[in-house]
Amino acid sequence: RSLISFPICLCRARQYRWSQIIINSVFDYLYSQYTQMLGDKLKNSPSVSEYASENLMYSLLQEVITECGYPELKVLCHVSLRNIIGDVSRMDEDEKKYALHPCTHIDFSVINRVTKKLILAVEVDGYKYHNKETRQAERDLLKNQIFEKYSIPYLRFSTTGSNEKEILASKLKSLMSVVPQLKAEDRPRTEKYRYYCFECKKQFKVTGAGKKAKCPQCNRILHDLKISDAEYEALDKRGKAEIIKRLADGNE
Repeated sequence: RSLISFPICLCRARQYRWSQIIINSVFDYLYSQYTQMLGDKLKNSPSVSEYASENLMYSLLQEVITECGYPELKVLCHVSLRNIIGDVSRMDEDEKKYALHPCTHIDFSVINRVTKKLILAVEVDGYKYHNKETRQAERDLLKNQIFEKYSIPYLRFSTTGSNEKEILASKLKSLMSVVPQLKAEDRPRTEKYRYYCFECKKQFKVTGAGKKAKCPQCNRILHDLKISDAEYEALDKRGKAEIIKRLADGNE
């Protein structure tokens, strides 16, 4: 073969091997041989931390929330634990000291955008700083005890683990299945709610929920989005689009 064709063949071989890489954990991207893949993975995701492991988890959380269809959820990074738990009366002295320290935070808090209720706490444990022989491991146990005392659902992921996406999706589905949903008759009758017309492809605000309202333009029955106008406005563009998509899927 010519000297020109050899580099081309080598490049193709490398591309083939690259495509055969199997990722079992989101943290596999941290290994040096995956440096280019790590850059590609994070280039479209905002940097929320100085640690690549936390940026990877943030990206994964956003992906899982979108794929599971929960536009009402939002991810916050490094929320102070003392801002989450105001009442420390259930804690012992060691727990209080730890929880009230200004540097003690939850790595990721999955909250409801409107109610601000904490749905799930997510912790990322780098092996070097969180293995069982370190001081940080003792603090992790304290945090776990606090989560359990206050019935805060949490997941702790080691950077040496695997299957984070599946674990996250399963946990969120389990938690969201028990979140109480207001029935139409229980929602405030004087509040404005969002309705949608598939014929006109437009939304309308209607006072009261669960009504069989008609489109003012085509006179067809409007579809109740089951969300108040205030809740809808609190969603980002992607969340709003996801609500319409879920409604459309249910009417196919």
